[in-house]
Amino acid sequence: MLLRREHARLVVVWRSRLGDGRPLTESGEAIRADQARILPAARAARPTARTAARAVEARQLALGVPVAVIGEREMAALFGGAPDGWRAFFERYPGASGVAELSRATALPDGTTLVYVARQCGEQCAGVFRVLLGRDGRGRWVARAVEPLRAEEGDG
Repeated sequence: MLLRREHARLVVVWRSRLGDGRPLTESGEAIRADQARILPAARAARPTARTAARAVEARQLALGVPVAVIGEREMAALFGGAPDGWRAFFERYPGASGVAELSRATALPDGTTLVYVARQCGEQCAGVFRVLLGRDGRGRWVARAVEPLRAEEGDG
């Protein structure tokens, strides 16, 4: 989604130890509605299969471009007191098309893994996507399907 449409040369992923960050928090309603629809159907397809939440390490994704993982301190430094945090962000990360955040992943009975990717790229620019992941022959995560839940708005 970020790579094909916007030709990003770098993916910046926000990883927070304090719970969901702003991209996921602001997309919470769309994610909860989708989970309510998707997860019961997946469990019904194979009632004996358990779904388990687990973390997907962003650097394990087979994206073909570098992945930078940033945390709370760096986000606070970029956006905390800056009048234009997005300008500082894009200067610090040329080639990025915004900051993404991955939800905890849920293993589905069909062998895929469900994860939500929320993205922000400016004050009025955000989106959230449902991504079904699988493993490639080298054990890396690859996207099997990507579907927008909330369309991206604005241009940053």
